[in-house]
Amino acid sequence: METFAIAEREPLSTYVNGRAALIGDAAHPTLPTLARGGSTFLEDAAALGVLFRGVRDADTSTISARLELFNILRLPRDATQQVLSAVMFKPQPASALGERIRPFYSGALPDAMLGGWNRMTCDFLCQYDVFRESEKAKRWADERKWQWISKLPDGPVQHFGQVLQ
Repeated sequence: METFAIAEREPLSTYVNGRAALIGDAAHPTLPTLARGGSTFLEDAAALGVLFRGVRDADTSTISARLELFNILRLPRDATQQVLSAVMFKPQPASALGERIRPFYSGALPDAMLGGWNRMTCDFLCQYDVFRESEKAKRWADERKWQWISKLPDGPVQHFGQVLQ
């Protein structure tokens, strides 16, 4: 029988470098505990689809701006899930991981442990519509004519579902 080590990696500070972007496990590998690896890859792909919809013959600055918005839209959710994927190996409430999560996500975290498919886990992780949130982020950037979009302020998009205590 072969065995494989499971390694936890700290979140990256960015997924984008100019006109190149990392998605899925290359950007945010998760431990196999909350079934987030495949779902976050699909969310990344869906967000890119929304953000690049209608873009034809784009120049470098258009591509870079869309990818920067992808980065600030996806990093808080993906990096938080990456950290939370370790909770089944080190049981603790999601809120206890705040020190590792706060550099990229400032929203509410459950005070209970996320794990298994209980209601709290599902409400927090799964009540998210990547298409709706990507459209909202795109409208926010459109309103600013794609200028000064280095950080989404709190409010324009939702990164997670409800926090039930």
